[in-house]
Order: sequence, then C-alpha cells, then structure tokens
Amino acid sequence: MGKEALYLVHAELEASYVDEWNAWHAREHVPLVAKKGGFIGAARMRHVRPDGELQDPPRFTTVYRASGLGAVRTYLEGGEVGRMRAHHDAWLTDRKARLWREVFEENYSVGSDGKALARTPDLSEGRAAFVVRVRVDAELAPEWSIWYDGDHMPKVVVAGGFLRAGRWRLVDETSGAVRFAVIYEASSLDVVKAFRAGPGPVFGSEHEAKFGGRVAIDREVWTAA
Repeated sequence: MGKEALYLVHAELEASYVDEWNAWHAREHVPLVAKKGGFIGAARMRHVRPDGELQDPPRFTTVYRASGLGAVRTYLEGGEVGRMRAHHDAWLTDRKARLWREVFEENYSVGSDGKALARTPDLSEGRAAFVVRVRVDAELAPEWSIWYDGDHMPKVVVAGGFLRAGRWRLVDETSGAVRFAVIYEASSLDVVKAFRAGPGPVFGSEHEAKFGGRVAIDREVWTAA
C-alpha cells in the first residue's frame, strides 16, 4: 500500500457568520471539493482551546484525504483547484476570513494497541484529535523520527486511549527544517481533555528531557465541526 496524503485547508473567520458558513461549507463546498478533487474522504474540524472551549477567533481545519501525494498535486496543479477556490471566494464576498493550506505525506501510523497500522485518520462525526506540530532540523529528523515512531507515539496512543495516530510530513521543499504533524485521533473531545489533564504532561516532559530545545513543539486540539 502506498503512502496516503492529506490536504488541509484552514479558515479563520469572524464569529458573526460562522453558523451560516458552517451550513454552506458542510453541505455544499466540502462535498464538491471532495468530488472534483478525487479525494477519498473529508472531515471538518473546529479548533478548541486546551480546556475544550471554542477558540476565538473561530478557526476550522478541513482534512481532505488522498490516495497519495500525486493525487493532491494533480488537484493543486490542475484547473479544479482554481474553480473550487473561486467557489469559496464567491461566498466570502464582503466577509473577512483568513485561509491557508498545507499538504502532508504519510510517514508512520499506529493503532489503538500501539502497533503499526496502515490507515489514515478517520475523524468521523463526533470524533476529536490531539495534534502535535513538530519542527526539527533536517540532520536531527531521522533520530527523532525513529524514537517517536518506535517508542513515544505508541505509548501515548495506549496511555491516552486514542483510536490511532499518524505522523505526517509537511511537503515543503523550500524549508531548511523538517516539519511534521502527528494526529492522535480520539473517540470524543472528552478523551483528549482527559489525556491532557492526566498523562499528557508526563509525555511532554519525556520529550523535553530527550530533545530539549532542538525540537520545537506546538499543540492543537480539534473537535468535529
């Protein structure tokens, strides 16, 4: 099985029209992009604060799953991406929003038992995710990746009661550093909150003790939009 890929579209909106945007985005835009882009799945996620409260200003991430990096590039380099962006821009006329996009390629995934798994995030209705963003110098990336995949990520999945986790590499040929997103999928937001209030800080300290300032870490919490 080849490596899958993720096309992430982030949107930061004004609260006054979030409900209207949600209805249009979920019922019309995302299904259209998934169909026109040939994606194998799509999930709409909303960012929340560590305590589970909604983030302000409202921020959303739409996760489009693709069969491989080639499929994403075909979409991004073809005519459909322009039409889909125009479709979204037309709705945003006279409304303020900040949009940005990322492409990730699959590196390694584990299941709920901590063992290797060939499957991307499901992120279906009602689910949530704990997302760890990592920036590491290129020369350190192999050492960090081997430790994270073989030791750290499996232990976090089991201790946190996550359904699965995957380490994804950001596709960015212009950066001197290597950037990853590790997506820990949970059955609900309560699972993520329990992890962060319980074993989460211990694992954070473990990472800090091993790599210190050589690896930059940011954390996000997503819940189904």
